Amino acid sequence: MYFAEKEFVDDSQIQNIPQAIWWAIITITTVGYGDYVPKSLLGKFIGVLSLIFGVLLLSLPVAIIGNKFQEIYLQNKNEETKKARKNAKTHYNQIQNQNEKEIYRIILKLNELEQVNEKIEQCLKDNQFLYRSISRDAQSMIDKIEINRENGKSKSKQKERLSTQERIIKIREDILNSRKNQ
Repeated sequence: MYFAEKEFVDDSQIQNIPQAIWWAIITITTVGYGDYVPKSLLGKFIGVLSLIFGVLLLSLPVAIIGNKFQEIYLQNKNEETKKARKNAKTHYNQIQNQNEKEIYRIILKLNELEQVNEKIEQCLKDNQFLYRSISRDAQSMIDKIEINRENGKSKSKQKERLSTQERIIKIREDILNSRKNQ
């Protein structure tokens, strides 16, 4: 930065190498105090590149560490669930009274249903993006078909496009119905 600013701008705020190093550290860490600002076009370009590099440099480790924490959390949660299930089955086998056994069996079944429900909710969340994407694509295709129909295309082409439009609408309805049934 020092060399880029010194050669092109006489009134540059970055007058020596320590100031350039200070500017680089502040820019890369995305603090940006504004005490040293590049004046030349080359200096501004270097500044933009430094800022982008800084954001990537800081965000990548954060994402990796966050992902590892999430993996560990999910692993611990699964282990606790398995342990609780195992303890519940052991306790179930030790119960002598039939009424207590039946109540405990119902509780175990409810726990299993809760786990299935969590998996279903996760699947629904995962599929929302896909549904939105398909809906946008289908609507785009319908719009294009209507535009082409208005432009006076041949009747056979219109029938072909109309059947495509009907198929798209049917697919959209099937997706909506399947979401309601889940």
